Amino acid sequence: MKPEYKVQIFKSINEIETKLKLIVQEASLKFSDFSVVNAKAEALITQFMKKVPYDFYYRDEILKGLRTYKLKLFNEMKSVLTLDFEQIKLFSFDIFKRKVNTPKDFISVFLENTKGIDISSIQNVREQGTWMSQKGAIRIVDYYDKLKKATIKMAETSIKEGTKRGALSLRSLTELSLRKQYHEDSLKEFRTAGVNLVWVSTHSDCSERCAPWQGRLYSLDSSVGTQDKHQYVPIEKATDIFMTSKRGRIFKNGLFGFNCRHYMIQYTYGSTYPIGYDADEIEKEREISSKQRSMERQIFKIKHKAILLKDIDPKESSKLRKEAAQKRDEYIKFSEENSHAYYPDRISIPNELLKLPS
Repeated sequence: MKPEYKVQIFKSINEIETKLKLIVQEASLKFSDFSVVNAKAEALITQFMKKVPYDFYYRDEILKGLRTYKLKLFNEMKSVLTLDFEQIKLFSFDIFKRKVNTPKDFISVFLENTKGIDISSIQNVREQGTWMSQKGAIRIVDYYDKLKKATIKMAETSIKEGTKRGALSLRSLTELSLRKQYHEDSLKEFRTAGVNLVWVSTHSDCSERCAPWQGRLYSLDSSVGTQDKHQYVPIEKATDIFMTSKRGRIFKNGLFGFNCRHYMIQYTYGSTYPIGYDADEIEKEREISSKQRSMERQIFKIKHKAILLKDIDPKESSKLRKEAAQKRDEYIKFSEENSHAYYPDRISIPNELLKLPS
């Protein structure tokens, strides 16, 4: 698996998740029928799937996840927007003297009549809105609050392979697919070249799952023995360890399992074990890696909130864009201070999607 392809597939996953949410949001705010969402989403999904090879692991799960979540996100958003909207239409006409037919119309009217008010706090609107004494004003403010919260919830929702508990996000599933493909390609290349013995690399933030197996010598021809005073066993002893998920799915999850970053090194006469790490060092480095993944998820969510709020609360969206840039700098600084690689592709979203409306 070429490194540039790995970067490209991550960027594509990030892009389609963002665009899919924008399609759902736009349709929901216009009270469009689901058929409108479906047509636009399917065109987007079809275009995306052309970039994903047919032999890509979990390809079907990624496709299913995209199709399942467009309906889930649409239904959740629409259920909030339709609630009490008929009354909101009446109150909006009475107070603002403007007719609104959709939540999108309502947002435009609401923002026009809250200029100069910090709408990031609903309490500020209630205290500063000159029209707040009129009948229905509280209902209008509360509706805007619910609309904004529903938008933030959608922004923070990761699109997953399914709706059941324990379903993996598409971004996690992509990571698994890429690593699984890499490991299988490596095994094939070594065996084709006639290599029978390999070392497995070590890294200091190794998972508990892989820790017993890293830094050891393995055979690729199922043999057991000793070479140059180094004992070896079949690689399958470390790799063929199975687990059952909460959803009842069975995964091979030993060495080279979920998100494993180990790799094989051809054994040569006189070579020695790769560098080892003590338990305390492994635990420390593991915590650093875990913090990195947490920071990446946080940045991605902040960016999504900035994008989805740009027409609902432009000022808040602008603040979130700045926050995302600040968090990205903190992520890079943290990684560099701890001598860990960082991955811009994990948090990459096309610049044009982050731009605010003029």
